[in-house]
Amino acid sequence: MKGAIAMKQLKRLLRKKGFTISEVLVAMMIFAIMTAIVMQILAIAINQHKNNVNSEKDMDKQVQDIVEYNSNMVKRETADMAINFVRTGSNKVASIDITGADIMRNNAAEASGDGRLELNTIKANIDKDTTGDDDNKDNAGMVSEHDHIYGTKGITSVMVTETTAEKDDSTKTITLSVTVTDSKNVLMKAESNSLKVVIPDKNANPKVTINGSNMKYEPLSSTNYRFTALSKATSYSFTIKFELSNDDYASEYKSFAKYFIDHEYDGSDEATLRSATFKDSKDPGVYNQR
Repeated sequence: MKGAIAMKQLKRLLRKKGFTISEVLVAMMIFAIMTAIVMQILAIAINQHKNNVNSEKDMDKQVQDIVEYNSNMVKRETADMAINFVRTGSNKVASIDITGADIMRNNAAEASGDGRLELNTIKANIDKDTTGDDDNKDNAGMVSEHDHIYGTKGITSVMVTETTAEKDDSTKTITLSVTVTDSKNVLMKAESNSLKVVIPDKNANPKVTINGSNMKYEPLSSTNYRFTALSKATSYSFTIKFELSNDDYASEYKSFAKYFIDHEYDGSDEATLRSATFKDSKDPGVYNQR
């Protein structure tokens, strides 16, 4: 019955040739109300999105403030600290006291601001077992700032030949030709086995060239290069070329003998000595000693 009434009303509406003013006003009012509802929903959604964005920005700002605060808390020019090395094996490293250490600088543009921890004085008690058979651990030496060729112990020999040329009135170009003799193939015994060569701190335009395809290298820093074997061989060779100003040459490098053999070298052949063959017989793993 209700369905029939609705159909009659619909047919009557379809037969109409026009609408009254009241009907038009009612339709416009309904349309306006629907438009207002839609606009309100859109406004709420847009406002919520803005609030979410502002919240994310506030969180980022808080994180940044916390990081900067903590950075300022730990930033020190000098510090006293103790570092403990705990390890297995026969070597025992006691507590190492570091006094007056320059903490890494935050601004890398500053002089020496390369993110390193610079140590002025170290007091250490190291118990080294010289009877161990482990190639990589027990029978190892301690590397100092004057050890410029070091790595896995047991490499037969490392021969270094230096060629120095005057690039211009204020700069020298230094080329180090290195031949590694590895009769026991110790470089192939483990993936971690390697030889490291350190060049002066203020070097410029460094370039490393590997002769052949049986060795690769990777820069550990701007001064330290790590060489590893790719295939078994009894001999490997490579060159390291870099530049030093005359002032840096006199202070950082001084001479082949002082840089590689002994920083206090005072032999009569210092001025002409340009080549030497090194072994680690004095201190296992440290090669630039004769």
